Amino acid sequence: AHDLTTRALFPQKKPVRAVIFARQAGVLAGVQELQFLLRSHKKIRAHFFAHDGAELTKGARICRLEGDVRTVLPLERVMLNIIGRMSGVATVTRRMVRSARRINPRILIAPTRKTLWGLLDKRACALGGGGTHRLSLDDAIVIKDNHLCAFPGSLAQCLTAALSARTRGRFVEVEVETAHAALVAARILAGVRGIPAALMLDNFSVKKVRAVVRLLKKEGLRDALTIEVSGGIDERNLSAYAKTGVDIISMGSLTHSAPMLNVSMRMEK
Repeated sequence: AHDLTTRALFPQKKPVRAVIFARQAGVLAGVQELQFLLRSHKKIRAHFFAHDGAELTKGARICRLEGDVRTVLPLERVMLNIIGRMSGVATVTRRMVRSARRINPRILIAPTRKTLWGLLDKRACALGGGGTHRLSLDDAIVIKDNHLCAFPGSLAQCLTAALSARTRGRFVEVEVETAHAALVAARILAGVRGIPAALMLDNFSVKKVRAVVRLLKKEGLRDALTIEVSGGIDERNLSAYAKTGVDIISMGSLTHSAPMLNVSMRMEK
């Protein structure tokens, strides 16, 4: 589609220079994606002042663009949306990572599948210092509540079937909702050698997470598993979950509630 306004105001070629800059401090993400976008607009010359993952101060310049006004202006909002959305996710993620690692330096903060921009959101989380969890459904076997509900058998039978059918090199994770289910799953996963295994405690309170960790330690199963907590975790209760001794905290709020970083573009005279 044509930009009717720009075409109406500039019927002839007009060279311009524009700068994209940050109106607030944050973590930059989306540079690689913007460079990819600009490859299809070869008449625009771009110079980047900062790289993905960099800490931006308020007013910091991100890139300078030079080209025909009829090419630069139609791309303005697309470019700002990419930088703003991805930088917003990266900024929130870095804040959560720093908060949790002050308590547990080895903990991993990861997003869930509640993403608006799919892999772009996942990459933004990684640039903010977090993990990515699965990039697609074929990255790992993750047995969730609806799998267990549809499976014609017990948790133990479902997990055994998944382990026997697993694709080589993939880890196996199972979502549990009670301490008893966590113990049943942990005993099965710990008994199979050579398979990276994880236990996801879904919607557990901080108190219940502590109880499960103590139980697994008592049973000698804790070190055989990666323990993840998920569900209802945000900035208000993150520190409390980080103190429980789990390995991964996955947070939907990293992506479904992250505000866009305020970035803008201005023309230079």
